[in-house]
Amino acid sequence: MGLRLNFTIYKPKHHIADFIQAIWCAKTCDTNHSDVVRCLNGDGCMGVLFNLNKSLRIGNQALPTGVLVQPVSIQTHTISIPAGSTVVGIRFQPGFGVSILDTKPCHPKVISSDSDIGQVLLPIFQQLSHAKGSWTLIALIYRWICQHLGQPQPLPHSLKHAIDVLQSTAHEQQHTTVFNQRQIERQFKTWLGITPKHFHRIMRVRHTLDALKQHNEAPLAAIAQQLGYSDQAHMTRELKHIANVTPNKYRHILNSQG
Repeated sequence: MGLRLNFTIYKPKHHIADFIQAIWCAKTCDTNHSDVVRCLNGDGCMGVLFNLNKSLRIGNQALPTGVLVQPVSIQTHTISIPAGSTVVGIRFQPGFGVSILDTKPCHPKVISSDSDIGQVLLPIFQQLSHAKGSWTLIALIYRWICQHLGQPQPLPHSLKHAIDVLQSTAHEQQHTTVFNQRQIERQFKTWLGITPKHFHRIMRVRHTLDALKQHNEAPLAAIAQQLGYSDQAHMTRELKHIANVTPNKYRHILNSQG
């Protein structure tokens, strides 16, 4: 019998969707005989984890219970969740994590009670610790966001437009226009902590994984050309560097999952 993971996700609508892309909850079964391991693909965004009852691992880093701030995600990492665990998370839209949390960590960071952000986040952690169902936990987070985050400072219009372009599968000429603007480069480094070229690479790998999943029989060279890689070898290098998997290996994983 396989390891059991109950994963629930809610994608907000209306104005909250401007700065929050998802609220989620993961629960592992008490009877699992080992950790549940899943991949966290890079998305160029920050997040918050509320690890409610057991220590877990992200990559090689062991993380205790408590509130954890995830840095801007630039590569795929594994998360290992022990049996009987409950983890709740917030995923910000690109650029908003730094402005809302006023921090730019390089690694997952445990929030202390004496920090300014800790005084905001730890009370909701205590509420979550006494709640049970996945949707109850998500609802608590949603109400907390409405009450405490309100409407954060919006991204500069030029940065928001650049993010939209780079998140899309727009023609490479549009991407190049973004890369050549020094103001945009400064804004990316301030709000996201990475350059627009780096963000574009992350987004293109995400599009590549989606394409490999949706078009399982399509030639790899055709997918590489469609997504603007110089050739198939370039696509393979990028996936290996950012997603820690080659296109053929990823297809093998998808096929083995049924």
